Amino acid sequence: MFACETLTATSFQIGAIGGAWELADRANERYMDNEKSFLSNSSVEAYNLMKKWNITYVFANTRSGFYAYGWKDANLNKFAESPEMFEKIYENQSTYIFKLK
Repeated sequence: MFACETLTATSFQIGAIGGAWELADRANERYMDNEKSFLSNSSVEAYNLMKKWNITYVFANTRSGFYAYGWKDANLNKFAESPEMFEKIYENQSTYIFKLK
């Protein structure tokens, strides 16, 4: 949803504050929507948030992530249990890739 780190790396930019977030439009909204899409129990909410930002693929891992100033476990079941919205295209140990339909 962000990819700002990629922009920074490929354009040799140096982030002034907080890394490369200043390169993204509506950075706070993007961050909050990203967080909601992974932590929500609702596959519909996650799908709609990702579609809002034209997301094509979800890269998910079973490890905890740092969300809202704390380590939390993402709810990944919503992706696997909603094949009408998310097609699993890769699985290897604890890593999954889903494609949005």
